[in-house]
Amino acid sequence: MSEEEWEPQKSSQAQMVVGQDLSAFSIAELEDLAKALSKEIERVNETIGKKQSQASQAEGLFKSDT
Repeated sequence: MSEEEWEPQKSSQAQMVVGQDLSAFSIAELEDLAKALSKEIERVNETIGKKQSQASQAEGLFKSDT
């Protein structure tokens, strides 16, 4: 495989690292970033809910009635 095939895909959204200085971003980039982060928070919370449900179900299977 060529090096180009190993390159990570770049999105059209501004790339950021948590804690990064935001002063270099434009207002539009910050608005896009805020929308993307809100969607990501929703996705994370949905995953947490699913995992909690799975853990509760698994706990119920192994719970002793004594």
